[in-house]
Amino acid sequence: MKRFCFFAFCLFCLLYTNSSHCQDEQVPVTCGSIIRLQNLETNHYLHSHNINYGSGSRQQSVTGLRNTDSTGSLWLVKGKHGTECPQGRILANGDIIRLEHLTTRKNLHSHQYKSPLSNNQEVSVYGQNSRGDSGDNFQLVLENGKWHRDKAIILKHEKTNSYLADSSKQYGKPVGGQTEICTLKNNDSQSTKWKATYGIYFPAERNGI
Repeated sequence: MKRFCFFAFCLFCLLYTNSSHCQDEQVPVTCGSIIRLQNLETNHYLHSHNINYGSGSRQQSVTGLRNTDSTGSLWLVKGKHGTECPQGRILANGDIIRLEHLTTRKNLHSHQYKSPLSNNQEVSVYGQNSRGDSGDNFQLVLENGKWHRDKAIILKHEKTNSYLADSSKQYGKPVGGQTEICTLKNNDSQSTKWKATYGIYFPAERNGI
């Protein structure tokens, strides 16, 4: 029941924060925020669902989705594995974060398995009840310090030194039209750039502004 109430509250807040007065691109992204991440090349949103890969790790798959309304594209921003990140803490270049898939409570993850379409590095969501491992850690790479909504960022997978990307390659059924999410060894492509769009942005700590 508590989980349902929290989820309903999140949906209400998403409707509220998507109103015109919340479109300020200087809104800081803080720990505890619930965001959508949009790829700057494909305009697809980072997405997951209860569908596992048929090869590789066979963990829960991650895709790029054009639909902006799916709750499967909501991610909770957390601190590095094994640490606590206080709600409202502003995040900046070089910080290590995790992204928890809100509806399945698994963490964005990567490892040495090959991605199914482009043969790059597979990206999945992993863990149980919000718990995972160090393969969930991604480093923020951005210019000019702090992370704000609509500001371009790169997410570097800490363990494998590779970069979260949308390969643009499309799946067939059961996720027809959705694109493959993978990591790349280089970040010189627009496909490795992302931005946080509408979501729930908790106010920054006063000493972090």
